[in-house]
Amino acid sequence: HAAILAVALLASCTEIKRAEIMETNPLNISLQVVKQGPELYAQLRFTNGGREPFALERSLSGQEIPAGRQLFRVVNAANEKVPYMGQAAKRGEPVFPDDYVIVQPGAEFLAVYPFGSEYGFEPRSQTYKVQYDVVNALPGDKGLAFLKSNVAAFTYP
Repeated sequence: HAAILAVALLASCTEIKRAEIMETNPLNISLQVVKQGPELYAQLRFTNGGREPFALERSLSGQEIPAGRQLFRVVNAANEKVPYMGQAAKRGEPVFPDDYVIVQPGAEFLAVYPFGSEYGFEPRSQTYKVQYDVVNALPGDKGLAFLKSNVAAFTYP
């Protein structure tokens, strides 16, 4: 009985490890906020730490301004969500390769995205936290990649 239990336990651990590997995202996103006059910019650095090229939807890459969708999760000092006021464009399913930016293994892709006018910030100065937080559709029915950056704090206005 002990041998059967050990084999069953080993098999379940193998399945858990396989699931963890499949959920590992090779794209690392680093976010830094820069204030320039009244505008806020998100400096995004996408680094592919994987072995395969990573297909990032162009509308999520910071290249399309406005993106036509919410790229960031922003909260105020009380940890209340700051409303997204930007455009919300209807989009079809992304087409590969035209609607993607390909980040090669070991490579970086940099983008600077103006986001200050897309959120309903309070007129009084306070500290906010922002995080890049999106769902990326992978081409060829490979599923979805949940992409999140570090959390960056800034004071605005």
